[in-house]
Amino acid sequence: MLDNTKTEELENLKKLYDKGVLTKEEYEARKEQLLSEAIGQEPRPEASREAAPKPAPEASPRAEEPKEGPTPPPPAGNPAEPVPGNSLKASVTFKRIGMLFLVLLILFILAFTLSKRRRHIMETSDATPTEVVQDAAPNPLYPVFQGKGRPKEERTSTTTEGVPAEEYTSVESVIYDAKGRPVERRIEVRNGFNDPWTDTKYIYDEDGFLSTIKESSSVGAVILSTEKVFSKSGDDILMTATSYSQPIAGGDGEGKEVLSKMTTRITDNGKVRKEIDEDGKLLRTITFDQGGRIVEDRVESEDGAVTVKSTYDKGGNLTRQEFSSADGSPARVVDYEITKRDSKGNWAERKSTENGVTTISKREVAY
Repeated sequence: MLDNTKTEELENLKKLYDKGVLTKEEYEARKEQLLSEAIGQEPRPEASREAAPKPAPEASPRAEEPKEGPTPPPPAGNPAEPVPGNSLKASVTFKRIGMLFLVLLILFILAFTLSKRRRHIMETSDATPTEVVQDAAPNPLYPVFQGKGRPKEERTSTTTEGVPAEEYTSVESVIYDAKGRPVERRIEVRNGFNDPWTDTKYIYDEDGFLSTIKESSSVGAVILSTEKVFSKSGDDILMTATSYSQPIAGGDGEGKEVLSKMTTRITDNGKVRKEIDEDGKLLRTITFDQGGRIVEDRVESEDGAVTVKSTYDKGGNLTRQEFSSADGSPARVVDYEITKRDSKGNWAERKSTENGVTTISKREVAY
């Protein structure tokens, strides 16, 4: 997505190129990587706590078994003569047995209905699994795997039909803490040219709040870093992002230069998230659907707004993205189609088409 940080990175990249720190090839390669990363989906922020399993429906109380005492011996006399009170007692017993049978039948029907309903929800709900723990509330800005299971490594190879030179492989690995939250994430793009990488660290406070995100990326002979510090301000979140530049050959902190620093306020009412600068100017608006997926991402600029609209199928799989330029005219349309799935039902091969050009992405996920 074209968030503020990516926009700043592009501007910082241009500054480095203008200063002569980067060659034209390094500048173009990093620029292409940033634009490729912008297409990725960003999850909606959730509550600042572990995802709790949904409580199982409570069963209706089971009818108490009727307690029967010993049947008194029949009185002396004619055995064929009915004993007063025995027929009444038998009638009551049969009624209790009937009531018990009726209660058991109702419980069976209720359990069957709930099971069927649960199966329907699982088949038609979005693809985000309950076992994936979201980030601390309502902090945004770290991607969560969209699919079933918790991946340790995700390897994706991409090939554009008719353009062999654009073949590359992306390897993403994630380390989780004991609570299932990501603490480290590394992405390597093996393109046969400069093989750029991005390292991200997530730091939580004692309440489980995601307080800091540290991201570093290689751009030729330079490392571009961004540190995002989050703090609570009432119902909102304040995010202070500082960008740095440092030569790869330098030591710890040697040659480190501050490129920019900006504080934004993040508001979120559950359906719409807004990012506002210190002067009250709207920078970005993100709209979510009921499944927590981004359906529109709008980034404001001096020339207008750049928007990305996303469409999903009933299973929560991305089917289309529409990118609009600042003047509002359609700029790009990308259609997605899953052609193969893995053992957990996540996509293993996906085809994307843009302006008649097809790109095939193959993914292997280690859970």
